[in-house]
Amino acid sequence: QLRKINHLLNEGVVVESQQSSTVQFGSRVTLKGPKGAHDYLIVSEHESNPKERKLAMTSPIGAAIMDKSVGEEVVVTTPRGEVLYEIIAIS
Repeated sequence: QLRKINHLLNEGVVVESQQSSTVQFGSRVTLKGPKGAHDYLIVSEHESNPKERKLAMTSPIGAAIMDKSVGEEVVVTTPRGEVLYEIIAIS
């Protein structure tokens, strides 16, 4: 575990947030799903925290919305079945 943390510290790179019309790493995305609309930050798997609404770009939802635009809908397969999400906003 300590070796992994040291690797992240030594090899990590700060990525500047860029304005994009598609979902990218660092994007703040508003998704509308079965439980309403919520804002999420797209992060690496090391930073993800669903309680803080930080989605890993490699998670099922994160992977499904990467490179998508406002207005697009995605279907995500979860343990509870398929769930439909619509991208409402990207910033």
